[in-house]
Amino acid sequence: MAVLFLLLVVIAQATFFLVARQIAAAATTATAREVARPGAQLDQERHGLLADIRATVPGALDPEAEVRIEGDVARATLTFAWRPPGPDMLRVTVSIDSESTLVFVP
Repeated sequence: MAVLFLLLVVIAQATFFLVARQIAAAATTATAREVARPGAQLDQERHGLLADIRATVPGALDPEAEVRIEGDVARATLTFAWRPPGPDMLRVTVSIDSESTLVFVP
C-alpha cells in the first residue's frame, strides 16, 4: 500500500511539473513576442513576466527573468527553482529561453 501511495505521489508531482513548465514556456514566449514589437519597454515586460510566473506557476521559487534585444531578435530568458506541491521530495531548476524576430513597421 505504501508503494502505491509513493507511486501516486511521483505521478502527481511529475504532472504538476509538466503543467508548471508549459505555463512558464507560454509566458516566456509571449514576453519575447511582446518585446519584439516596436516601442516595447524591456524592464516593464520583464516585471510582467515575473508577475505572471509568481501568479500562475505553483511552487515557483525565486524566479529570475532577463529580456533583451540582440540584433534583430528579441529574447526572453526565465529561470526558477520549482518545488512540487505535497511532500518536498525534490527541487528542480527550470530554465526557459524564447526568442522572436523583431517587428519592423513598413
